[in-house]
Amino acid sequence: MYEATISEARRWTVAGSDDTWVGVCIPDRHQILIRPSSGGIEWPSAGLALSTDLTRGLSDELGAGDGEMLLPISFDASVDSRVYVLEAGNARVQVFAP
Repeated sequence: MYEATISEARRWTVAGSDDTWVGVCIPDRHQILIRPSSGGIEWPSAGLALSTDLTRGLSDELGAGDGEMLLPISFDASVDSRVYVLEAGNARVQVFAP
């Protein structure tokens, strides 16, 4: 279980499919975590219990390089599954392809 503050949570559907994804932004851990939402069960739930079997972090590294993050504070997903991350620590927006 994660003990961290979530700055943002989103749910989106991929264009042309029934695939629904959910994601959370966790600035204190320098992470955006995303996963498919299945069976109508919404995630995250109270207590932020994260199952690692389907959950993906957009970045495993802390820093300023491509794919690295420092204090992400917001994110959004486009209909083509790109994820846009606003990082306060690096004063930039990063785009992650599907």
